Amino acid sequence: MEKIIDGKLNTKDVMAFKAPAGAVVQVYETTLHYAPCQTSDEGFRVAIVLPRETNTDMEKIEVKNTEDKMLWARNKWLLAHPDSAEAKQGAYIGLKGENITV
Repeated sequence: MEKIIDGKLNTKDVMAFKAPAGAVVQVYETTLHYAPCQTSDEGFRVAIVLPRETNTDMEKIEVKNTEDKMLWARNKWLLAHPDSAEAKQGAYIGLKGENITV
């Protein structure tokens, strides 16, 4: 979170990686992450374990600060790039710089 300055994260501070088939990756809850990302036309299979009701619809909240603006779904904060589909759906634009592709 210390890399987010004035509500923006520069994409030069983002690292993308591809896990080999059969690998297990643990992403800590304090890590900003976007997963999974498709890297080929062949597709992929993934299992993601989240706390119950995470990423589900939530009640409207009174937005009091920038972090509240980033709340996209229950227990899900999203910083979108201006060129992303999520930004077009109204997500908080919190990424600046190159829109990274894998």
